[in-house]
Amino acid sequence: MENTLISKYLKINCWHLFLLNIMIYAIMIFVEYRFIQTDNYYSMYLKPLFSSADDYQKAILEAKFYELYNYLWIPVHIAIQVILISICLFIGYNALNYFISFKNSVKATCQSIIIFSLNSLLVTSLKAGGVIEYNAKTVDDEFFFQSLGRLFVNQDLPNLIYRLLEKVNFVEVIFILVLSSILSKILVVNLMRTILLTLGIYLFGTIIYICFMYFIELLFN
Repeated sequence: MENTLISKYLKINCWHLFLLNIMIYAIMIFVEYRFIQTDNYYSMYLKPLFSSADDYQKAILEAKFYELYNYLWIPVHIAIQVILISICLFIGYNALNYFISFKNSVKATCQSIIIFSLNSLLVTSLKAGGVIEYNAKTVDDEFFFQSLGRLFVNQDLPNLIYRLLEKVNFVEVIFILVLSSILSKILVVNLMRTILLTLGIYLFGTIIYICFMYFIELLFN
């Protein structure tokens, strides 16, 4: 039964997988704004920041505007995620003399990124249910609390280091394993070798991306 479900999932068209991830993220945002970022949340964390009632109301309206913004951002977020990971896989594997077409890189990525959308939905649902505690700083945290960076939260390390440590988390590990399993079938390569290759390529690409974004922020701040 399990193998049948997996086989059916792997046969789903990339565009349908794209729409499936959009749907999961949309449900996540709905849960967040209906059960987490409520009037009580704003009263507890936002209201103390303002001395004027008018300013507080404006801040609430601005915060609620981001609900619509987040819905609109979903397809862009997924598209960027798919494109960047696919490019890393395509360049990385071909540079290491393992031929893979860009089409297959996109296909494997589309089949694997559901790990991230399901994690977002699960974490948000657990917060809404009171299982995971949160505050104004951690309400949007989906990865750091389950990452290696959590162990060094009191060390006052540079922000760049925390961003890198955040990527060493349970979700990324599961993603790498799922992605490697799919790639091993496409490339017809031993699973353990594929895991090591995918891990190396993914880490290299992630480090470049994080460092690039960090220095871009420094330029504009």
